[in-house]
Amino acid sequence: RTLDLGENQIRGTIPAELWNVRSLVELILQHNRLTDQVIPNAIGNLDTLAEVVLSFNPIQASIPPGIGRLSSLQSFACEQCRLTGSIPSEFGSLNALEIIWLPGNQLQGGIPTEIGLAPSLEWFSVANNRAITGSIPSEMGQLSMLELLNVENTTVTGSIPTELAQVSARLTLRLSGSDVDGVVPSELCRPRNTPIVCFNSPFDVCTGKTAC
Repeated sequence: RTLDLGENQIRGTIPAELWNVRSLVELILQHNRLTDQVIPNAIGNLDTLAEVVLSFNPIQASIPPGIGRLSSLQSFACEQCRLTGSIPSEFGSLNALEIIWLPGNQLQGGIPTEIGLAPSLEWFSVANNRAITGSIPSEMGQLSMLELLNVENTTVTGSIPTELAQVSARLTLRLSGSDVDGVVPSELCRPRNTPIVCFNSPFDVCTGKTAC
């Protein structure tokens, strides 16, 4: 049920037969030299898959819409995989999903509003994807479990949505190197402080309502 081949020197591509192993729960392949150039839509066949860790492989692929069929998925981590294309809106259909971890890729386009429909989401990072644009969706205020929202070193613009004040967890926003501007909403001071990192300097949202 678990395939853990992380921290090796595996080269080449992931065998196509793997996408038919319906009992697979954890797929851990980080820190190898996989060069698939495609994550097949057939990944959606693995309906028991809960964890995918492909980080630090030069995959150079896009995330297929089939990801939305992984009803058991809790964590999807592809840091520094040279991913291209856009962030799939299908992530929003995954009720069990807790972690979307995509820093250091070549993703482009906006953050889908549908992300706000993933009720269990706790960590969301698209840091160091310079072609990520648009604004932080106000729909992310529906994510009551959200603890981390990281858009550092992207081209995300606009202001911090006041809707994020609805998040019940102690939310950390990381905005350094993005184009987010304006004044920190006073709503984020109530009922708890929200740590915000902006321009590489942490500050408390309740001290001075500092503009980013």
